[in-house]
Amino acid sequence: MRSFCQPAYSCLLSLLLVLLSPFTAANNLCKSNSNEPQESATVQYVYDGDTLILKDGRKLRLIGIDAPEMAHESNPAEPLATAARDFVRQQLRSNSKIQLQYDNNQQDQYGRTLAHVFLANGENLNAQLLKKGLAALYIWPPNTTYAHCYEQAQRDAIQRQQGLWQLPAYAAQPLSQPAAQQKLPRRYRGTLKNVQRTRQGLDLLLIDGQDSLKLYIPQSALVYFDLSSLDAMRDKALIVQGITHCKPQKTQCSLRLSHPSQIQFD
Repeated sequence: MRSFCQPAYSCLLSLLLVLLSPFTAANNLCKSNSNEPQESATVQYVYDGDTLILKDGRKLRLIGIDAPEMAHESNPAEPLATAARDFVRQQLRSNSKIQLQYDNNQQDQYGRTLAHVFLANGENLNAQLLKKGLAALYIWPPNTTYAHCYEQAQRDAIQRQQGLWQLPAYAAQPLSQPAAQQKLPRRYRGTLKNVQRTRQGLDLLLIDGQDSLKLYIPQSALVYFDLSSLDAMRDKALIVQGITHCKPQKTQCSLRLSHPSQIQFD
C-alpha cells in the first residue's frame, strides 16, 4: 500500500523505486539489519502463522502481520489458517533455529515477545507470509522498522491475487458491508470527504453513496502521518485497510488508522 511521507522528494524516490523494481522491497529491503538488536532462538512449536512457541517457553508474535487464526474453543479456523501454519512449519522443517530482530517495543500487552523473524537462509519470515498472501499487513507503531517493505510484500500478493486476496471476503468491500465480527484486517473502498482535527487526534469520513465509515487517527499516531497529504486526499477514491468496530445494528462503524500503510489510492 502507498504511504504518505515527508519530504516530497522522499515520496517520489520511493515511488520510482517501486515502479522500476516491483519486487526489490520484498526481496532485498526485508533482509536483516545487523545494526538492530538480535537474538538467536529455537522454535519448539508453531501455533499458527504469526505465533510461535520458543524452546525457552516464550510466546513469540511476528511483527507487522496478522495471520488467520486456527480453530479454538467454539470458533472455527479462519480461511487459510492451516495453510499459514503449515507454511511456517515447512520453512522450519530443516532448521528450527531462527534469528529474532527486535523493534522499539519488544513485548506486547499480553506478555508476548515481538520480533521480526529471520530464517537460517536469511529470509524474512514475516515478509514471506505476506508475499504468499497467508497473512495481512498489520503495522502497529512504534514497531515500524520494515513497514515499507512489508507494505510492498502485501501489495505484490494483492496484485497476484495470492492466498487471502483471491477470496471475495478480502477484496476491497463497499462501505455497505462492514464486517461485524472480523479478526483479520479487511479492505474498504470509498471517497474521503472530511479531515477534521479533534482533541483526540484526527477524524476522517469515508463515503460511498449513502454509506459512510468513520476513520480516526489517535493523537499518538499522528506523528506517522503527513497531515498535508491527508488533507490533499479530500474527494479522492481510497482503499483503507483495518478492523472495523460497529455499534449495534451497524448504525455507526469506525476504523482506526495507526499507520499510513493502511491507506492507498484506489
